[in-house]
Amino acid sequence: MKIKILLLISFLFCFLEWGNNKSAFIFEIIYTLFVEKLSVGNFFHPIIFISFISILIILTSLFANINIKLEKITVIFLTLLVLFFLLIGLLSIRYKIILSTLPFLFIANYYFRNTFKLK
Repeated sequence: MKIKILLLISFLFCFLEWGNNKSAFIFEIIYTLFVEKLSVGNFFHPIIFISFISILIILTSLFANINIKLEKITVIFLTLLVLFFLLIGLLSIRYKIILSTLPFLFIANYYFRNTFKLK
């Protein structure tokens, strides 16, 4: 359970930069999209939809038993998204992006090592 909480927290603190001096953490983007600019159109972007559903599934798994395969798939989706952020940071040489993705990747690595050990 602690690993799932750490996964969520580290994902929400991934940092993104774009354009001229525009930047935000994931939790700030989620707040902006779903509280300040609530619109059905926000859900149709694949990155937003997959990350939102993944966050909901991991939150659900904190309080209820869900299928372990579904949980692993959601962590894989979030890991792929964070790897995409890391690639963007590496290609644009943005150290804040690179450093903000590393905690999630370390925790996801620990998560997968523990879940495969349990088998």
